[in-house]
Amino acid sequence: MINAKILAWHLKSGAPAIIALVSFFLPPARADAIQFRASMQHDASNTLFYKRANFVTRLPLRHLYSPLHFWLTEQNGTWRIGLTQFATRMLGEVVDYGFEVQPGAPVEYRQVLGWIEGFKAVSDLVCIVEGTFQCSNPHLSQNPAAIDRDCYGIGWLYEAAGKTEAHCLDVEGYKALLDATINSLVEKKQSAE
Repeated sequence: MINAKILAWHLKSGAPAIIALVSFFLPPARADAIQFRASMQHDASNTLFYKRANFVTRLPLRHLYSPLHFWLTEQNGTWRIGLTQFATRMLGEVVDYGFEVQPGAPVEYRQVLGWIEGFKAVSDLVCIVEGTFQCSNPHLSQNPAAIDRDCYGIGWLYEAAGKTEAHCLDVEGYKALLDATINSLVEKKQSAE
């Protein structure tokens, strides 16, 4: 039977009733992801709509962004880190990934933690926190496609405790970086034609 308090909370928070009903029957991590996506779509005030050339995304306002196209958000003293939508688009559909560092290991800025392979490219996964590597996302071992399908939700990559890289940007700074990056890609493509 559906818990009436949970359903009432979902409805009061603005989430559609169907999200509340579906979320109730799913494992907590999956329900959280559905609620996160619904909140991003339902409440545009939590995100910045971005469009440039053929690239469109919504950037969460509460995140920080790395010039290397990672996002970060702090939760209880730990930084959760993932690839931005732009990074996943450059990689193409993710087919495999791996981490070479163990939980509890000290990490430094720009240290290679592992690798990620998409249909378009292979790239290093680097650390954008100086401190301690906490864990990789356990849900990705069964569903690596979540990295590109829900990069700001259940597709996060790893968690680390410590200081963030000094070059991290707020959403407006990252928007400016995306503008410059995409303009450069468009210019290269036009000059090659």
